[in-house]
Amino acid sequence: MLIHGDLQLYNNYTEKYEYMDICLAIFQSADYRGPLEIRKCWETLITQTHERAIDDGRLPWEAVSEIVRRLGHRFSLSEYIFPPSKFTHQVLQ
Repeated sequence: MLIHGDLQLYNNYTEKYEYMDICLAIFQSADYRGPLEIRKCWETLITQTHERAIDDGRLPWEAVSEIVRRLGHRFSLSEYIFPPSKFTHQVLQ
């Protein structure tokens, strides 16, 4: 059985295919605290969610709030992954 390291998973799969929720999980498991990359993941995730909701005929704000609530619960203990004070501005855009 082959187990890939966090960096290899991030570089080869999650960032390449824009699996942003998985990117955030990798950042958390690796205790990575790079604010620019973390912010980029959230921005991409919010944009993707918004666009998919429109394509699916759903209300974008509901889809975004749902994913933020779900991931916020998942990452609530990781202030560097889910920084509420820095995050509010992104969601409101």
